[in-house]
Formats: sequence, structure tokens, C-alpha cells
Amino acid sequence: MNDGKWHNIQINKKKRKLTIILDGDQKKPYRIPKNVVRDEVYLGGVPSDSDYLNVKDLKDKLLPFRGCMKSLIINNEHEFLLKNNKYITHSNIRQCFPNIEQGAYFGGDAYAVYKESFQVNKLLELTFEFRTAEQNGILLSVSNFRNSPALSVELQNGAVVMALDMGNNIIINVTNDLNSEFALCNNKWHNVTAMYSNSELTVNVDGIRKVWVQSDVDSLMDEMDAPLYIGGLPDNAPVGTLKSRENFKGCIRKLKIEDSLMDWSDMKHLNNVLLNSCPVEVSQEDNYLHTRTV
Repeated sequence: MNDGKWHNIQINKKKRKLTIILDGDQKKPYRIPKNVVRDEVYLGGVPSDSDYLNVKDLKDKLLPFRGCMKSLIINNEHEFLLKNNKYITHSNIRQCFPNIEQGAYFGGDAYAVYKESFQVNKLLELTFEFRTAEQNGILLSVSNFRNSPALSVELQNGAVVMALDMGNNIIINVTNDLNSEFALCNNKWHNVTAMYSNSELTVNVDGIRKVWVQSDVDSLMDEMDAPLYIGGLPDNAPVGTLKSRENFKGCIRKLKIEDSLMDWSDMKHLNNVLLNSCPVEVSQEDNYLHTRTV
């Protein structure tokens, strides 16, 4: 079901018999136990204060839906969920994009947390693809709460910049802009490999490699134990080696951390990130329903 394509689902209830039809395929009817049907219907998730979350068998299964819904019909009546009325209330609902491709979409207010306690080893390699029309934005950042030591990758004035503070409050960086301040913000996919080691920083963008060789200085990077943020920061996060707190606006895909391909659904936390919803044309939006969290 998680193939990024539209699917049709029909749920029919007649007395205590429940039937589910998925893309025209009808399953065997299910008999509902007595006294379990309530008056309210939730779509996309349940409120954080719902007593459903106190039910042991349901607590770990009621995860919020991340995706799009459209053409909702209840008892032969079309429902438009973006307007509150005496029957409908909604929370944290956004618009969907009609034309999408694989990739996570960050709308400028989004970020992901890979790990709450990320440690930087003697060698760290980060690989991903991004697409944006903006010249600035946070791609990756990890920093101790005092902003040092820290490491980051961001867009600065159209260039990919990897910056490092080894714990001595001195920021070093390497910049790769493909010799143009607009080459990387053309809304096309670009491949980035950023590498840190005890001896150098390397940023490879679309096959063009830029290197900064480090001098022999003491490093406190092995003391790093902090969240690794992707695409942006929450308000209370340290800025570290970032030049700006401007969150990324665009798409990221094929993220690899330390040679492991990441699945967005396995992140520790996602805030406003739209999975498998990278708009082909960001300026074109449709009146589809996108649910995030409740």
C-alpha cells in the first residue's frame, strides 16, 4: 500500500457485519463484537487525549497516518474535511500535491530526527540527493548543547557548505557551489556526499569534489552525543556550526548515514515531513487532504 499511488477503500457496516473493499477486492465480512461501536469516526489518527490510547491492544497500533486522502463519502454524502462544522473538527491537516515523485518533502517548517543520541566516529559519511529552488536551508546538523563540538551541512547562498567545530570553538568549512550561486537551486536533483575524518572534510556535489585538509589539532568530536537533525531544527536546538537557522524547503531522498540507507518511517521523530510526497511542480497544489499527525 505504501507505493505512493492512489488506492480506493470502501467500508460498509450493516448491523454487526463489517465489509472492507480495497481496490475492488472484497474481503470476508467481519462480525463486530457487541458494544464496541461509538458515535465518532476518526480519520488519519486519534487525538492524543483519546481513551483509545489507554487500551493495551490498541496503543501501539494507532499510529498517525502520513499521506493523502480525497473523495471522502459518508452515507452517500461528499464530505470536505478542511472546514469545521458541528459534525466535523480537524487538526494539523495540509494540502496534498497532485503530481508527486519519491522523496520526502520539507516545506520550510519541517525537520526529522535520526537519533536523539548520535555519536560522530573518526569517520562519518553522509550521502543524499536534494532538490530545491531556495538558496539557503539546513540539510543536516548535529551539535552539543553548547554549540561545540558540532558538524553541519547546509545550503548557503546557493552553495553546499559542510562546517565543523572540533570542540575548540573554531569553525572550519568546505564549500562547493559548482562555480555558480544558482546551479544548486534550480529545482533539479543533486547528489551530495559529505565526509568527515580526523584529517579532512570532503564535499562531493554531482561528481565535483572539494576538500579541506585539517591540521593536527586536538579533537573532542568523540564526545559528541546529540540529536542528528535533517532538514531543519526545532526552536530549542543549538545552532552549532550553522550560519543560519533557516529550515530547508524542498525534497530529500536516498539518504545514507554511515553507509546505511535510511527509511524515513524509521526516524526517531518527524515534524511536518511529507513522506513520498515530493511535488513535481511545487507551485501547483490541489484540494486534496494531507494528514500528518493529530
